[in-house]
Amino acid sequence: MLGLDFGESVLVDPQDLYFVVETILDDPDDERPPAVQAALETARQNGPINAEQLWHLTNFADPASVYGLSLSESEAVLSDPRLTAHLRVWAALHEQAPRTTAALYLIARTETELAITAARSRGDTPSAP
Repeated sequence: MLGLDFGESVLVDPQDLYFVVETILDDPDDERPPAVQAALETARQNGPINAEQLWHLTNFADPASVYGLSLSESEAVLSDPRLTAHLRVWAALHEQAPRTTAALYLIARTETELAITAARSRGDTPSAP
């Protein structure tokens, strides 16, 4: 993890955090990035979770994909506790830690753009028109 510290704390319902953690544990993809794994371990040990760790958890957890939920059906979105918990944690993070989320999104976007540029320079992907 980067160790960003903007002094932002995020208060979330422990039950909502539990559902986010369970989504990650239920995901059949066992290859979690190190930052996600570290945040997951902290959450499972009921340790204090900072904004950066919550960002990694909410960006890795995908209840719609893991549980086969249809996001096009508003009833499914509103009635599934795993999805609504994830959305509440995500919203709290963005509302209560705007500098942390902005920094992490910028870092993620930059990493993606660098990876695309590197792949293009190796000839691994077609160039944009």
